[in-house]
Amino acid sequence: SSGESGLMSGLFRGIKLFRNDGVTVDPNSLKNKIVCLYFSASWCPPCRQFTPILSDFYEETQKDVEVIFLSADKSESEFRSYHGHMPWLAVEWNHSIIQGISERYKVTGLPTLLVIQDTGDVLTADGRRDVTDKGPGAVKEWQKSWKGDRWANLGAGNRLDAGASPSGPGDAATEREKRARALEARLARLQPAESQPEAAKPIVATAPMPSTAPEPSTVATAPSSTPAPAQATPSPIAIEPERPGWCCQTCTFANSSNATDCSMCATPGPPRPPSPQNEHLTKAIRATEQWQCAACTLIQDDSVDCAACGLPRPV
Repeated sequence: SSGESGLMSGLFRGIKLFRNDGVTVDPNSLKNKIVCLYFSASWCPPCRQFTPILSDFYEETQKDVEVIFLSADKSESEFRSYHGHMPWLAVEWNHSIIQGISERYKVTGLPTLLVIQDTGDVLTADGRRDVTDKGPGAVKEWQKSWKGDRWANLGAGNRLDAGASPSGPGDAATEREKRARALEARLARLQPAESQPEAAKPIVATAPMPSTAPEPSTVATAPSSTPAPAQATPSPIAIEPERPGWCCQTCTFANSSNATDCSMCATPGPPRPPSPQNEHLTKAIRATEQWQCAACTLIQDDSVDCAACGLPRPV
């Protein structure tokens, strides 16, 4: 059949799909189901915000819909921890099929919820917006786009239509409000217990300092407004705390802290503030002599932070 020649024996041929309790599922069982391919990662703030919304949606629609998690996590432990909060299927971390599917469907950002039918035909590439705005009602729209007679004769027997009252103008707003109330509690459960904040605040991606940078035993404190006199021995290099990563406002891609432009769509990122430890350096002091960055060895003249890697200039 067309389904068996598409998704069943093509896209997921020989692939093990499994739930977070270890139970495996045969891809052929997805025939005649709407399949949502969920490209996501635990380090991506928009992903962690959308996952609880998708969980609520899945609880109400799993008779007709299946979700498959395609992870972009940086390690298997991060993948398993993140998948532990998901009630749906997943492909093994770092499996080559993930890259193949993302290239086939031209997935360029996270999170992406690509909705397909069992033949592999796309029902919508923006399932995230449909789920967020319409809730379970989005399934009706996807069924209308289905190629074939799977939903042609369901009528009032459709699980999502049976017993439903006519939609009023406030129904969509009520659904969004209900999901919003559950979002804060679910986000708190997604965070590791030892890192939960006292009050809710955004989850941001962070990136480690370059491995070539020295690891000082102490961090220089900010001096007084009067520049310190020259000393015979060099003072410790001031290493500023890690800057948080940032999320692109155009494509929602989560970028690392040292990225100046979005790695996905090249949109300029937010301005980097000057290093707090070096704010006391005056222009006259900066222009007196060249200095060499201890991390990347770049020699430069008039700069507070290294122009190449952003390491603060030693005091």
